[in-house]
Amino acid sequence: MIVELLAALRNFTRTPAKVPLVAKTYIGTVVSLTVKPPNDKIFTMAAQCLKNLSKVPDYERHIKQVGGHDVLLVLGGDPVNKFNFKK
Repeated sequence: MIVELLAALRNFTRTPAKVPLVAKTYIGTVVSLTVKPPNDKIFTMAAQCLKNLSKVPDYERHIKQVGGHDVLLVLGGDPVNKFNFKK
């Protein structure tokens, strides 16, 4: 179920004009799913969502405020994998 929700969010946020329609209150959940994912598929989807959301400066600032600063630094380089994060 989480994978489907993240896939829908990822697809929705591919267009930067639609990003402001996403409530900022849920970004913290996506950040935590990226930092401590239950599995690799969830990590990949959550990372792609954050990458799409960070294309809008206001959302990028919010991601950093909710603890996603390190996540955004890692997402800047490709490819993204969960071993880039310091545990």
